[in-house]
Amino acid sequence: MNSDLSGIVLIGADTLVGELGGDLAALKAEAGLPAATFDDPDATIPAEAALRFFELAAERLDCADFGLRLAQRQDLAVLGPLYLMMLTTATVGDALQMLAQYLRLHSSSLVVGITRNREGALIDYAISFSHRHDDRQVIELGVALVTAFVRSWAGPDWMPPYAQFRHSAPPSLALHRRVFGEEIAFEQERNAVCVDAAALRIPLQSPGAEARKLAIRMIRRRDALDGGALMPRAEAAIRARIAYGQPCSVEAIAGALGYSVRSLQRGLAAAGSGFEDMRDAVRADLARKYLLQSHVSLAEIADMLGYAQPSALTRAFRRWHGVSPLRYRRDAGR
Repeated sequence: MNSDLSGIVLIGADTLVGELGGDLAALKAEAGLPAATFDDPDATIPAEAALRFFELAAERLDCADFGLRLAQRQDLAVLGPLYLMMLTTATVGDALQMLAQYLRLHSSSLVVGITRNREGALIDYAISFSHRHDDRQVIELGVALVTAFVRSWAGPDWMPPYAQFRHSAPPSLALHRRVFGEEIAFEQERNAVCVDAAALRIPLQSPGAEARKLAIRMIRRRDALDGGALMPRAEAAIRARIAYGQPCSVEAIAGALGYSVRSLQRGLAAAGSGFEDMRDAVRADLARKYLLQSHVSLAEIADMLGYAQPSALTRAFRRWHGVSPLRYRRDAGR
């Protein structure tokens, strides 16, 4: 699967860097972003380079909440026809479901998932490929934009029941609390914001019929060109089930996607992958992120990833990364 992001993720970042006294050209060059990155927001950019840009901006500008600050300058309208399609749905909950289904058409490396719970629903946000860089800025940006979308319909005083992040807490939570409220937990199993049932039921004001028809044609055309996108859908289902401690067998994933086991395996094989390899890659990526971005114990990580014993995770981690998980964390300064 190509690891790329839409340039829309960087909208406003050039101005923010300038206001914080940074050197945009130097940050772009060091991150490996194309020179014309900010000239065409709709252009696809390498996901690794985008993540590195955010990581460098936070470090070089001493701005641990860079992603949240950028979220104040963006909204989901940058998604174009997808945003318009979201507005044609009946409720806020339906719009979020639309976002989860079609975000991959804009950025193949970003995944949104929705899991119903007793409060309403958890909206998960994740980066779907293994990478070397700290992704907390991009994660916080995405979760904040989803939160702002709900607030735009629920009212300016709306706050989510709670928000969760996989990474550790920043030095200051002042902006986090203004965006997400007081109930924020770090070093969790997932990156997500909870939307209460009442907010999910809020009706939307749909655009005109012609605008709706245009948006539907554009989305369906892009979906057809995407070839069904079985791999990102399967990966998103695997990530969601692992994060919630649910069974992650091929039978469970096939059922979640509406496939037979044989059809799922055949489809993945045609795309050059296999279920076991994909699940293994997701576990490898999540294990590395937990070790780098949190202080969660090895036993807890093993349990979250579905291993009966920490020793089983240690063996798998050596196979993935060539060192033990504790050595990996120690070398990273965690």
